[in-house]
Amino acid sequence: MNLPLALPKPMMSVAEMIPPPLLIILFVYGYFRLAINGIAKTWFTSSHEASAQDPVFKYFEHILNTKVKDSQHSTVTQDFTIDAILKEGHTDTETGYTTYPRHEKRSEIRFRPSWGQHIFWENGRLFMMEVTKDKDDQYSIKGIRLYTFGFGSRGHLMDLFYETVKYVHGRADEVSMWMPAPEKGVWAQAGRMPPRHKDTLSLPGIKEEALNDANQHFKSSTAEWHRDKGVPWRRGFCFHGPPGSGKSSLVHVIASQFKLDIYRIIFTSGMTDIVLQRLCSIIPKRCILLIEDIDKSQMRQTIRGKDSKDSKGDEGISLSGLLNVIDGVCAPEGRLFIMNVNDLSEIDSSLTREGRIDQYFEFKDASPLQAAEMFQNVYKQTSLTTQIAELSRVFSDCIPDQKIPPANIQRYLLKYKEDPGKAVENAARELAFILPPALASFDQLVTEQAPCGDAQLVSEQVQLDSKLAIWAVNETWHDVIKAPDTYSTWEDLEILNKSCPEIFSMFSKGWAIIVELGTGASEKVMVLIDKCVQEKRPCYYLAVDISQTSLDIQRDELSRKYKGQGMVILRFLQASIETACEILCKLPGPRVFLSLADIILNSSDPMPLLKALHGILRKDDLLYISQDTAVEEQFREKREKYYDQDQCWKFIDEILKSRGIDTSGLHRRHIWEGRLHKFAYVKGDENTGGPEDVEIFSSFHHSRESVEEICSKEGFELVKEFGEDGFSMSKLQWFFLKPLY
Repeated sequence: MNLPLALPKPMMSVAEMIPPPLLIILFVYGYFRLAINGIAKTWFTSSHEASAQDPVFKYFEHILNTKVKDSQHSTVTQDFTIDAILKEGHTDTETGYTTYPRHEKRSEIRFRPSWGQHIFWENGRLFMMEVTKDKDDQYSIKGIRLYTFGFGSRGHLMDLFYETVKYVHGRADEVSMWMPAPEKGVWAQAGRMPPRHKDTLSLPGIKEEALNDANQHFKSSTAEWHRDKGVPWRRGFCFHGPPGSGKSSLVHVIASQFKLDIYRIIFTSGMTDIVLQRLCSIIPKRCILLIEDIDKSQMRQTIRGKDSKDSKGDEGISLSGLLNVIDGVCAPEGRLFIMNVNDLSEIDSSLTREGRIDQYFEFKDASPLQAAEMFQNVYKQTSLTTQIAELSRVFSDCIPDQKIPPANIQRYLLKYKEDPGKAVENAARELAFILPPALASFDQLVTEQAPCGDAQLVSEQVQLDSKLAIWAVNETWHDVIKAPDTYSTWEDLEILNKSCPEIFSMFSKGWAIIVELGTGASEKVMVLIDKCVQEKRPCYYLAVDISQTSLDIQRDELSRKYKGQGMVILRFLQASIETACEILCKLPGPRVFLSLADIILNSSDPMPLLKALHGILRKDDLLYISQDTAVEEQFREKREKYYDQDQCWKFIDEILKSRGIDTSGLHRRHIWEGRLHKFAYVKGDENTGGPEDVEIFSSFHHSRESVEEICSKEGFELVKEFGEDGFSMSKLQWFFLKPLY
């Protein structure tokens, strides 16, 4: 047989077995295959095609993954879904713990038909799917075309497609979350969430108002009204309030109630105005367009302003570009736009003007009523159903109004999800200890700090620092005061008790974070902590002192009083103020710094310490300074009456002896220089002193004008002043300062 083409010998025997007419047909088809296939597909099939960028692509992909079951070639993928972890087959071990086979702890392995053409039968009809590969990404699909054969077959194709759409949308009413894939200008499904019933979320007032508003928006009559009036059919909500107050949970409930998908805008590096416009143009009419956790600092980093000079070309999103997709000419209609923010004041005003945001919902920390509803929701199916109402009332009594985030209460209840009695029993003691994440991280840092005591005194300066600290707290100190009734502690207490409501009103809302710089008499700080307890407000107290002895005394006195008080956390850090600043910069705020022991303004040059403090203070922080501001000409006379000189030196010698400090060959010197008051041992003449002075105690009392001048130079604003003439001997004042920016 003379063949038009020479075949390899192994194929010659096969070719000789094929009838010549059929062989000719095969060669003709092989040569004109593309043309013949094109004609056949054009005239004898019906088809639909979707690219990966098309919103309906997910339905084609579902058909591919579920209908093509016998493909000889497949692509292996990993699907990181929760159902991969919760598959059946767990084993209860002898210990009573539940375990799962090791492979079920990994991501689920899925086999997907590979690129090319795949044939399958459905309802007695032949279908074909053609899968094309993305040139830029070998693991991604560029598009899928679905064929069916025969004349008039378009109806069968549509039946299969609608059946798939109905199945996907009816799948357990799941809520799909979509995130941008900016490099392709499409939305990628980030995951599916089970629906959340509205009764599982306790937000008295807010939830009902938001659901009713959304229901009105999505009514078909509302869409018709907007169309008839020529008004854009859009709605905007702004959820604002502290973290953990339920903003994201309400978004989930709204999406579940109205069977909506959530399209969340994330400002990634590859996002541009054009990509954002493209993304928002392909979202469905009935959906939620969500922006979360955006404030001015984030906008400065990821969104270019109108006059931004450091943006490069079209990189990033401009503010005008963002505003355009919210309510511009090309903004999508029908969608519900929701903006979640922690602090409304941190949002650019152009984002929240009328027309862009229609309703504002303020979220707050939990109320007792809200806590009771959360309790009932968690335990309503337990064996104690008849007692839950009473238990929830007792539980709510342990919750201070608007002081604890609902998320913290939820985590606490889950800890005792099978024992409502325990949840009530431990609420007062444990709930206040559920710290906000940032404060919890700082608390761990502080509690891990090992005490660095003065076991070996290696320098005279260390000796003196230790001595000064002991001087300030040793109970014998009270014996050297001639007039205990005029001791500054009592004047402080008079001012505190009289002005406490006003002082406390200046504290920021939420946690009262109090830092005492140098431990003074514990009675002073107790006034403020007592006010926190009275107001049912959680208090985090941190004492910083160079002396471990001072801290031990303060810890003993405060712990005795607040033992078992769930609203108060006490921490103690041994360090100099300068060293402590490195740690305090990590303490979240707003914070209240107290200097009740005169450690800041007790030297003639307090600038270095004020400068160190100013470096860690933030705009919402407060700094209270207690200072004796007696006039200079009265100062020496008052101080000489204030101290018993013999008792002072006796006390000093006892301390020096106990610390092993040798004073032989030294002379006592009691120095009065203007506002400077100093006890010292000197090596030179008693009156002249010398460079080898051993300073034991020193204090410098500035005038009121001097305090204001010093603080002004160091960038502090004197906001408020408390105090007036004391009982008889001193004028003590509290200065309420804030850092200037």
